[in-house]
Amino acid sequence: MTVLMDKIREVFVSVVPITVIVLILSFTLTPMSGSMIARFLLGAVLIIAGLSVFLLGVDLGVTPIGTLMGSMITKSNKFSIVMIAGLALGFFISVAEPDLHILASQVESVTGGTITKFSIVVVVSIGIAVLLSIGLGRIVKAFPLYKLLTVLYLVIFVMAIFTSEEFLAISFDASGATTGAMTVPFIMALAIGVSAMRRDSKSSEKDSFGLVAVASTGAVISVMAMSIIFDMDEIQGSVEIIDGSSSSVLAPFLNEITVLALESAMAVLPIMLIFLICNFISIRVEAGELGRICTGLVYNWAGLTLFLTGVNAGFLDAGRFIGHTLAENHGGWLLILIGFVIGLVTILAEPAVHVLTHQIESVTSGYVKRSYVLGALSIGVGCAVALSIIRILIPELQLWHYLLPGYAVALALMYFVPKLFVGIAFDSGGVSSGPMTATFILTFTQGAAESIEGADVLVEGFGVISMVALTPIIALQVLGLLFKIKSAGEEHAERKKPVSRYECVYFVVYKGLASRILHFARKRGVSGGTIFYGRQTAKGFWKHLFRLDHVEKEVLVIVTEQKLAYQLMRMVSKLLQFGMTGDGITFSVPVARFIGDGGDKHHITEKEKVTFMYDAINIIVNKGMAEEMLAAAQSAGAYSGTIVNARGAGQSETSRLFSLDIEPEKELLLIVVERDRTDAVIDAVNAQIDLDAPGNGIMYVQEVSRIYGQMK
Repeated sequence: MTVLMDKIREVFVSVVPITVIVLILSFTLTPMSGSMIARFLLGAVLIIAGLSVFLLGVDLGVTPIGTLMGSMITKSNKFSIVMIAGLALGFFISVAEPDLHILASQVESVTGGTITKFSIVVVVSIGIAVLLSIGLGRIVKAFPLYKLLTVLYLVIFVMAIFTSEEFLAISFDASGATTGAMTVPFIMALAIGVSAMRRDSKSSEKDSFGLVAVASTGAVISVMAMSIIFDMDEIQGSVEIIDGSSSSVLAPFLNEITVLALESAMAVLPIMLIFLICNFISIRVEAGELGRICTGLVYNWAGLTLFLTGVNAGFLDAGRFIGHTLAENHGGWLLILIGFVIGLVTILAEPAVHVLTHQIESVTSGYVKRSYVLGALSIGVGCAVALSIIRILIPELQLWHYLLPGYAVALALMYFVPKLFVGIAFDSGGVSSGPMTATFILTFTQGAAESIEGADVLVEGFGVISMVALTPIIALQVLGLLFKIKSAGEEHAERKKPVSRYECVYFVVYKGLASRILHFARKRGVSGGTIFYGRQTAKGFWKHLFRLDHVEKEVLVIVTEQKLAYQLMRMVSKLLQFGMTGDGITFSVPVARFIGDGGDKHHITEKEKVTFMYDAINIIVNKGMAEEMLAAAQSAGAYSGTIVNARGAGQSETSRLFSLDIEPEKELLLIVVERDRTDAVIDAVNAQIDLDAPGNGIMYVQEVSRIYGQMK
């Protein structure tokens, strides 16, 4: 249940700000009927419940499937298998993406059924499949990301010349909508397996990023191709503004849920069938693991049904009504201001954005502060929504007036910023265009477009998702350029030092992933590592019944040179999407002396100046006490921890970790906390058990050099 509650908290934080803004507006500037408010609140509850269950299903089912399928592709060691698998998996995983279904249903609604939801979902999924296949091929062949993106966007710009104005906005919105909660974790998990086929083990991690960015261009290209091939130039659009005064509260939900349950089943079922066939032929996971994966897919179906029901029956009408009423009764400037505030609040409440800011701060060793990144993204997204409103108010201002110079700047920056930031920036375009953008902000702009004289809902009502997705691409690359300028002098000085730094890297992941990460690391020059088995503390009959006790963990420990360590951490955390899914964490601690790796002795005589922001607290206690220590640590501000049992990697009854014997009756509790909470956690643990007394245990603290992932 702890895992589900974490998901509920994440979604709750994203949905509540929009809910509060709507309630404030409904009692002030845009009075809404009681039934519409009730429908909106019920829709918000269903969105929170549905998306939480859906994300839990992604963790239990979709991400493990991606990892296992990637491993299967790796074992085939055939380029043709990679391309074919990319086509099949890319299509079906895109079909199951919630945000794509929302966008497609709105296109169908605005066009009066001329463009059906089914056609948009299928066309976009075909584009995702083709470009995912190409993206996987790029990883295998080590083709530079920035060159491929340049070619793809040049193709898009040429196609845009022949694409109707009505389809231009829809095509770019499809790119932002398809990179959501379902596709991103799956694509990243698939990439980690395929990357193991690379033979150039010493290559930089920079060309292993950007798979999501490459795949998302497929949505743009496929929708543009649809417009060009079928000559869709004369399509008209409008939306019905419903005040809800005469409608029943529950009737829309009851009407929607049966249809959406069937549609959701058709979206999830192909993924399950493909996995079951591959499992029968090649993968063959254990029965318990197979049960967890299938249960996760059932959660996907249930969560997708609830989420789409809440959106269609509760959120869409409220968003259109507020946008229409503001535009009709209160003028342009107020509409622009409220649009800016909604964009600002939405990005601040997006959990994935906060994960992204922590990652960038860690990647740059604290040079690029997360507050700067968050500020740049929030203001940028607010401006993106405001500019979309301005485009509605001034029909002569077209979407390509924004997108063409915007992407031109983004593509030009690729050639000057560190290549790591290129992958992060383009992959993160979907981070800011989350569920609230696809559900509320898009309908808000459609309602405004319906009210403004001279505005076309099909032209001006779409495009806001593409504007929001463009923001982080530019903002993060600009920050990367600033980081490059600021660190250039220090990097030059560092190259003159004859000192080789070593790091001890920890990967805390779900059971079954550690060996794959170790294999991945060896391909890139790491000599070896040690795997310890661990667990978390979720227990209980109901948790076991609903498969919420899947908390078996593995801790992989690797000692290697600092540069390779940091590269490996960035690659694995990005490919496994630690920050976005919360499925793992990796951190490193400095090594003062290293003996091994062929018998050499490495003494570190100089230590570079590092600002430590986190600490790793290691607590060794008698068996059965670790859970109490974890509870005490959590009461003092720690998020969570991992309990390592005595058997380590299973090689012997006694394992050694940092020269300390961990015997079968002992447990090692590993906790990573922010530095300003370290003392409080230590005091809380020591108050729970007197570690100074003989035989009670030992606790030691290590400074964390870098960290990727969520500490919960």
